This record gives sequence, structure tokens and C-alpha cells, in this order.
Amino acid sequence: MDRLTLTLFLCFLAMAALLYWGSRRSDTLPWHRTFLRGGALIILALSSLMGYVLFREIRGPEELGRYIPAYPGVRSTTWVPRVTEDRYWVFRADDDPASVARFYEDIAAGSDWTMHRAESSDTLFIQMEKEELTVSIMAIRKGKGSEITYGVSEGRRP
Repeated sequence: MDRLTLTLFLCFLAMAALLYWGSRRSDTLPWHRTFLRGGALIILALSSLMGYVLFREIRGPEELGRYIPAYPGVRSTTWVPRVTEDRYWVFRADDDPASVARFYEDIAAGSDWTMHRAESSDTLFIQMEKEELTVSIMAIRKGKGSEITYGVSEGRRP
């Protein structure tokens, strides 16, 4: 889970509560009350949206797990809204791309996944196929760790 998203969510909820409290005070001018309540509602709507994003980020590893296990070292998730038939997830891990490759090589060796691999000095690309499911995994070195992007295509080969 991304701490920034959680922090923003809590700050927006607190701001909405303060604005609403300010609109309820008896010494507030009537037109100020209207603006304060409107602001509270807008911020509450934004915090609801952020709460949904936070919920989706928390569920990321579980959703990906329906197709293929997420790399065990993931520590944060970025939610990617579904725009096409394909699904995408982005995670951060403390390990390098080579560790990610070893993990998925072990999975492919112990199951009926077919694995294709390509890599450069800082980037690893793995494509795993099983029946009508294709999982693309890209691990990019970020500092001492990796950013791992998963893409899942069902029912067709890209």
C-alpha cells in the first residue's frame, strides 16, 4: 500500500470535517456556510475516490494472484484502472530484476507455464503463457529495488 495515498486520504477526510464544522458554527455568515459546506462535499467526494484507489491498491496482489503469484517481495502497489480487456498492476520490490526472474523461472519449471525471457542491463521482460492466458512481466531496476509491471491477457495471444 502506498503511504502517500493513505496520508492524502486521511488529510482530505480531516479537511472535509473541518470545513463542515466551520459551516455549522453559529457565528459564520450564511453565504460562508454555503461555500464551506460545498467545499466539504467536494473534498468528501475526492476522498471517497481516493479511498477507492486505496482499496484497489490493497487488493492488487490478491487480484493478480488469480492469474499468477505476485512476486513475494512486493511492498507497494500502484492501481492501474482497467481501460481495455487486459489487466495491469504495478508493484515495487526491494529485490533486483534478476531475483524476479529466478522466482518466475521456478514457477514455470514446476508447472505448465511456457516462459520467454529478454533482458538488458536494467530491464527484464518475461512473457508467460498457459492455455489462453498470457502474463507479461516487466521488471525495471529502480535504485536498489525494482518496479514490476504485470499485464494479463485472457483468451488471445498478443
